[in-house]
Amino acid sequence: MNILEHLNIFNRIMCKLESIEVKIKDEDKSLISLTLLPLLYEFFITTLLY
Repeated sequence: MNILEHLNIFNRIMCKLESIEVKIKDEDKSLISLTLLPLLYEFFITTLLY
C-alpha cells in the first residue's frame, strides 16, 4: 500500500467517525495517521515528528 492509499483509507475512516459525531482533534488525527503508516515510512515519520 502506498502512502496515498493509506491516507485515503484513513480519511474515509475519519469521515465515518465524524458522521456519528465522534470528535477527534486535528493534532490527534495527525498523530494517529503517522503511527498507522507502515515501517517502510519510519524515517519519514521521524523527520515529521522532530
